[in-house]
Amino acid sequence: MGFSPDGNCTNVVAALELARKIGLLTLGLAGGDGGLMKETSLDFCFVVQAHDPLVIQETHETLYHVLWELVHIFFEHEGLLT
Repeated sequence: MGFSPDGNCTNVVAALELARKIGLLTLGLAGGDGGLMKETSLDFCFVVQAHDPLVIQETHETLYHVLWELVHIFFEHEGLLT
């Protein structure tokens, strides 16, 4: 999982590309128009279409917590998706 306020953080994009290359699930959270992160072949890329860094950060935090909760529900109920 990588976070970038504008999607153009080259270190974050490079890390996500490497993670994808070695077979890991990749998830990017970007702001603005998604920048380089949107152009990278990630499994999932969520773009907050805003330029206010506080709006982007709050949306990323909320999305992170929702994903965290979903993962925990999945592990508590492993047969849910079968």
